[in-house]
Amino acid sequence: MRPIDFFDNGHDQNPDAVCLIQDETGREYTYAQVRELTLRTGNGLLAEGFKHGARGAVLSINDPVGFTCALPFLRAGLVWVPINPGNALQENIHALQDFDCEVLFYHSMFEAAVPAIREQVPGIKLYICIDQAGTDAPASQDWVGQFPADEIVVADNPEDLATLQPTGGTTGRSKGARHTNRGISAFITANLAVTAYDDHPPVYLSAAPMTHAGGYICFTILARGGTIVVQAKVEPGPFLAAIPKYNFSTLFLPPTVIYVFLSLPSIGEVDFSSLKYFIYGAAPMSPDKLVEAMAVFGPVMMHLQG
Repeated sequence: MRPIDFFDNGHDQNPDAVCLIQDETGREYTYAQVRELTLRTGNGLLAEGFKHGARGAVLSINDPVGFTCALPFLRAGLVWVPINPGNALQENIHALQDFDCEVLFYHSMFEAAVPAIREQVPGIKLYICIDQAGTDAPASQDWVGQFPADEIVVADNPEDLATLQPTGGTTGRSKGARHTNRGISAFITANLAVTAYDDHPPVYLSAAPMTHAGGYICFTILARGGTIVVQAKVEPGPFLAAIPKYNFSTLFLPPTVIYVFLSLPSIGEVDFSSLKYFIYGAAPMSPDKLVEAMAVFGPVMMHLQG
């Protein structure tokens, strides 16, 4: 299987179900709307001449449209390069250079960075602004309207590259970790095997960067036809307020952020009873803090290491 097949499985369960919600605005996107956008965008990329294996990136804060713009790379046989919006500009430019990116979807809040990217990454042939028209870049909603929502047939090769994930760069210039269709599918399948949600589709709060583990977890939610509520960044107030509002079944945060939450005086006032899995990863968790977390959040803590 390919990663996009897990999304399609969720779509086929209930096309009219809510797939993505932007918490800050309340804007909702159904599975049918997201799937149509991935098809139109995928056909657009192919019509623009991008070939199987070409690399593309999305430079955006956590955003439903930004995440949706990453899915067409996987649908059309291209390679998604997840660019961390929190990185320094030059670090992201190095990744775009080193990984031979040819397409860049970007959020308008990064418009000021585009001239430097254009100058230093001449290999990028197509720029699309995901939320409005940019300087010399069409808005995604206008661009995709030119292309059909026809099915895209791509050979299902397990060893094809699906994503090229920039590493942390702690020991030097960031490198590209190669994730194949088989590798990502194995990650998703393993998570599906160890989680159960009874008869109710999961509801997941995606506030950690969707370019990293928080985004890959989305595929396990999508495979079950669940709903992903997106927040632009992790802020304790909005994060905690959203939990009873949406009755989340699944959360993900790194341990360092969980420690901050545990220190909040108001943490005991939040109703976490809807939670089935509070996933943590990217670093080990202190045993004492894990015990404290289980006392606060319930017996729902789940360690994930990629």
